[in-house]
Amino acid sequence: MWFYYAGTIAGYGSDLTMDISDGTSVLIFRMIITNSGDVTLMRSLSGEMEWVGNIPPGTIHTAVISLNMNTKRYNLTIAKAGGNIIAKDRPIVFSDLLYYTNPAHPSINFQFNESTFEMRKFIIESVNISRKQP
Repeated sequence: MWFYYAGTIAGYGSDLTMDISDGTSVLIFRMIITNSGDVTLMRSLSGEMEWVGNIPPGTIHTAVISLNMNTKRYNLTIAKAGGNIIAKDRPIVFSDLLYYTNPAHPSINFQFNESTFEMRKFIIESVNISRKQP
């Protein structure tokens, strides 16, 4: 399964969280882009995070997540000016596949974490979920 979006985060304020869930709100993948542009990935439900790179504010970027539920792993590539971010063979949030009730109908969600986002914008050019490689 492939998830990808193109967009720009502009301004300053709250962190942006991107979640992929199984269609019933059970978390498969979480990425946070902080106010300063640091990109972190959630490695487990306990909240363990991994820093993987930086997207400076105002930078146009394209993120591609390839998810394999059979292996319980995903790959992330973020294409941007100044060098790409690549994170390969990372674990999904829940290692027990029995937690996921509807992985055949996943969703992708974006949200600002705090109420201090008046000066922060996420300009989305496109969002896609596909069974075919982009």
